[in-house]
Amino acid sequence: MHYRPHRLLVAGILGLAIGASLYAAWHAAHGARTPRGAGDRVDWAAVLGDMPDQGFVRPSGPWRLDLPGDHGTHPGSRTESWLVTAHLRNDGGERIGVQLAVLRAALVAPDAPKRASAWAARDVYRAHVTLVSEARGRAAGEERFSRAALGLAGHDAAQRRIWLEDWSIRYGEGERGEQLRIEAGLGDTAVELVLTPTKAAVASNTDGNGAPFRGFALTRLVAEGTVRGPDGHQPVSGFAWLDHLWGEIPLPVGPVVWDRLQLHLDDGSDVSLVRTRRRGGSGAPSAGGYRVDAGGGVERLESASTVLEPIGTWRGAGRDTLYPLHWQVRAPALELRIAPLVEEQSHDFSATIWSGLVTAQGHARGRRVSGAGYLELTGYESR
Repeated sequence: MHYRPHRLLVAGILGLAIGASLYAAWHAAHGARTPRGAGDRVDWAAVLGDMPDQGFVRPSGPWRLDLPGDHGTHPGSRTESWLVTAHLRNDGGERIGVQLAVLRAALVAPDAPKRASAWAARDVYRAHVTLVSEARGRAAGEERFSRAALGLAGHDAAQRRIWLEDWSIRYGEGERGEQLRIEAGLGDTAVELVLTPTKAAVASNTDGNGAPFRGFALTRLVAEGTVRGPDGHQPVSGFAWLDHLWGEIPLPVGPVVWDRLQLHLDDGSDVSLVRTRRRGGSGAPSAGGYRVDAGGGVERLESASTVLEPIGTWRGAGRDTLYPLHWQVRAPALELRIAPLVEEQSHDFSATIWSGLVTAQGHARGRRVSGAGYLELTGYESR
């Protein structure tokens, strides 16, 4: 199934692979000083000017998705991101949310001469993992950076593996080569999940006439695995969503930021919505997205008839940032209320974000539905 979303909608698919952090990693790899602006914040616009911008392939023209190969890296692209979100339950029915985001950024152009040193790296990787549970009542998260050298991070096409230290995404597994496996640890907790798609991938910009990047989403994967912690192994199961983009990926460092919602509903449908707005609140926000029905059919949710509206806010203890955590969704044959599983799911990564597990209640096509998924909020940090 192929689908060409609106250009700004595709930008939202980037999700939690926060692009600002890759520039910090580039400077660290090159021993350079990171420019800073007011309030000791990183001046990402200045750092962007130091990144290589010549010699990369700018995706254009028609293309066809080729899996499992397209799960791996696309070396001609300047940036590339993978995002996996999963909402799970253990045997006791407790909800658990897991997120693994990986971002690859090129340090040199594809045609740059190779260096003999084992320390030489052509790419830098940034990743984060978050974990939230009802029992804990708040989310934990960790962010990492590494050069693709000395086995610290990278992509191995033969092993079909993308990794940063002991965090990894494996693909092309199972009898039909369509399964994925993620492994990630956070403190004294480790997560391993096997992901099996139940619907065809939704590929973006297949005619090549839109944005200068490509990608796809596997919107509904059955997730099964374990969460290992101090109290032993917990079998878990649920659903996951995968996004993968490559090319000239839009990054949340400019005047336009977004709120992004992904949901699995119990009628078998999946919903992706992005609300774009100007940083600072000027202008009118615009929302749009797509819905994938139980059979895999894709319906576009046009911005003219789609509303993603905040209806309740939260400010964490000791924080200056006010996040809208309760939302109302209105679209053709769809009306939902969104609420966070727990409120404290903000993360002080290189770019501060709120990103976490939410629940949904409402109606779809005249029938009552409920569901769960992930909400990402960017551009709310205090200035």
